[in-house]
Amino acid sequence: MGVTGIRRAWCLRPRMTRQLALLCGVGLLLMSCAPTPTSNGSSPTGSDTSSSSGGASSRGPKIIHLAMQLQEEPVGHGASTGIINITGPGTSGGSGATEHRLMFHAGLTIFDDHQLLQPHLAAQVPSLNDGSWKVADDGSMELTWKLKPNLFWHDGTPLKADDFVFGTTVARDRDFPGDPPAIGTRQLTEVLAPDTQTLVVRFPAPYVNANFGDNTPALPSHLLKELYDQGDKDKVLNNSYWTTDFVGLGPFKVGQWIQGSQLEGLAFDRYFLGRPKVDRIIVHYYGDANTMIAALLSGDLDVLPAGAQLDTRPLSTIRQAWGTTGGTVLPIPKGTRNFIPQLRDPTQPWAGDARVRQALAYALDKQLIVETLQDGQTTPAFTSITPALPAFQRLEQLGVQKYEYNPTQAQRLLTDTGWTKGGDGTYRNAAGQQFTFDITSSNQPKNVQESAAVAAQYTAFGIPSAPSPYPAAAVNATEIRHTYKGMLIWPASSFTNALESFSTGAIGTEQNRWRGSNYGGWRSAEYDRLYGEFGVTLDPQKSQELVAQMMKIVADDVGAIPLYYAALGVAFRKGITGPGGAAPDQAANAWNIHTWDVQ
Repeated sequence: MGVTGIRRAWCLRPRMTRQLALLCGVGLLLMSCAPTPTSNGSSPTGSDTSSSSGGASSRGPKIIHLAMQLQEEPVGHGASTGIINITGPGTSGGSGATEHRLMFHAGLTIFDDHQLLQPHLAAQVPSLNDGSWKVADDGSMELTWKLKPNLFWHDGTPLKADDFVFGTTVARDRDFPGDPPAIGTRQLTEVLAPDTQTLVVRFPAPYVNANFGDNTPALPSHLLKELYDQGDKDKVLNNSYWTTDFVGLGPFKVGQWIQGSQLEGLAFDRYFLGRPKVDRIIVHYYGDANTMIAALLSGDLDVLPAGAQLDTRPLSTIRQAWGTTGGTVLPIPKGTRNFIPQLRDPTQPWAGDARVRQALAYALDKQLIVETLQDGQTTPAFTSITPALPAFQRLEQLGVQKYEYNPTQAQRLLTDTGWTKGGDGTYRNAAGQQFTFDITSSNQPKNVQESAAVAAQYTAFGIPSAPSPYPAAAVNATEIRHTYKGMLIWPASSFTNALESFSTGAIGTEQNRWRGSNYGGWRSAEYDRLYGEFGVTLDPQKSQELVAQMMKIVADDVGAIPLYYAALGVAFRKGITGPGGAAPDQAANAWNIHTWDVQ
């Protein structure tokens, strides 16, 4: 039976009746329901007929069904779009991408749920105290990593230090499309493997996050190096290794994959932390978040991890439906939601005058957005770093401008810059041109809803605005995020991302294949100077002082307008054990998925 036939058959199953009843009967589900799955949605399918989704019986394997939205599914071949993103920052990519990486692959280190960096494939994290992290008199650095014994790729081949040398070479290769590699990967100068269990990584200058294991990712040299050395990069990018034939180091191996529907993970018997407690995981992909939630509430799914990209509103829905006995719902902090002005276009009213950007910040009622879109479960933000950092308190001591809702001040600033409100209630300049702009976001329903809410506020204030969504899975999505007109809504998803996204080096261009996270093109020579100093400062107190100074520069010049502190969440039904919190800089529950179990 073809994929289309399989999907039609799903509609006849009793589980779909339960899901449709929930979709149509629970008043808090926002979107209309469709009984026939299409390329924009899917339902759990039946390769696991020996066991219900509620767990394994004594006669069948243990299976956990989890789900993510369709845009989180790996979308193609290549080092930036397959099962893992070898060319992108390991700790600042999307949660869905990170969930897949942690399920099927492994790195030298990993963050636990308390944001503590732990050794993973490495025997220990290099430290200045034990001599495995050395700083020379000329400022250069050298880190020595020792691998744990008995590490194996999914095909049974032993892991070697040379695999990290090869993986890092590929990650640093500018001929591969996608986001730039992690900051540490870009900054290192040399990676050596003196023997099969030892990795030496060298930096030209001190770098505060040099001991992040994602700086030196691993790829199986026995499968890809010969092809890579032949020089045909397209053959490497288009190799099925990145998708259906993926071979990694993680707790699960890639099993059956029905594109646009589900991906199966099979327990890896030789996983270095011990065989996973469950025999299989099945990741289901949904085009509609409400259908996904309905499947969880009906019992057809077991877990919605952080990679499902659920914000606080659907979490409230699930919590209310389950009460105190149906399951567990946990929020996971994940950076800020930011409103980013496009500064590349000199014709934009705010491009040449920070006072206009300040007016836009004062005109936005962030608390109203929090109350209406986040059920009041988070707080407005005035900076892109979280209150948990010492730099946050220092930033307040420096007297940072918070731009709390003040329409009178917004009007005053606009008047000072030549914009006055006319008889039609909209702002115009001396030439009679109307102040108006579009708000760009990806077309996920929650993003469109957020864009519409912000646009409604500005329109009511006198600046007509409208959402301008783009397809999240568009092949040119990265280019769109760098060349949009007007404003962009986009998250600062981690501490690392929040800092880098304001640096000049992170501005994407056609020449660098639109790599980087500085989508608005904001520039500051002083910020770049401090950012460079931050990167080579190993003293924690000084490092936090630099962060505070950088964030003050961004706030004063309104390089972005932070909206609120975002949170993702995990929800898992009663009878599932193991899922829990996650580090904000990792924001994925699969960091300990080998310990998950089903009763």
